[in-house]
Amino acid sequence: MLSDSTLLVRRQAALMTLIFSKDESDTATDRISQGLKIYQNNLLMTAARAISLKYPVLEKMVGNETIIAFTDQLLKKELPNTGDWADWGVMLPALISESPLADDHAYLSEVARLEWFVYQAAREKVTHIEVETLSSLTESDLDAVSLHLSPTLQVMESHFPVYELWNLHQVPEGGEVDEGELYRLLVGNSAPHYSMVFQQDYHARLKTLTVQEYAWFKDVLAGMSVERLLGKHQEIDFVSWIEQAISQQWLVAIK
Repeated sequence: MLSDSTLLVRRQAALMTLIFSKDESDTATDRISQGLKIYQNNLLMTAARAISLKYPVLEKMVGNETIIAFTDQLLKKELPNTGDWADWGVMLPALISESPLADDHAYLSEVARLEWFVYQAAREKVTHIEVETLSSLTESDLDAVSLHLSPTLQVMESHFPVYELWNLHQVPEGGEVDEGELYRLLVGNSAPHYSMVFQQDYHARLKTLTVQEYAWFKDVLAGMSVERLLGKHQEIDFVSWIEQAISQQWLVAIK
């Protein structure tokens, strides 16, 4: 038997689908149709507000009207199915990458992707390192041992300096973005850029990575054993990395 909370979520999802599937071809009376349009618009504004909270840099870059337009399109592809707007919006970067804006502003979807990682890292449950597993590094068979990173940690490759773009828009309320610096970042930056998002001390953190660091993290996240990691990435100072991974709260276990 389904729990009351599961039933509620399903009813909410069904209601949202019903509301946003209605259009002007429906045979309902004008009065009912008008009421439905008002309700749809109220929900659209609620959804747009949820998007602006998740993607504040994107909103600064494109403006509130464009955010509303994106939200309207997103609701046709992805409806909140948990009953909580906070869980909704993961498909926005993909939607932007398929929009006409992507032809001249491909960086927008990349900035949105980074912002989703930041949002997720900020709201994920805090994880603590399993200190007792550190002794696994003393085992003789390191091919049977792997590094387990925080589920909040994400790495990202982009042809745009997304970290720098994100950081440039971290201005105080009422402050203005340096348009000259923004132009500089968007022109002539075709080389790959690498970024990482993680949770530390209950906050989302961002940092840039070198290509070597990015390759290392990708292999760690893929579950590569410690022995294979050390053989493949000989440029990494493993002892220093372990110390940093513990202090920065990247590492949760070695086993």
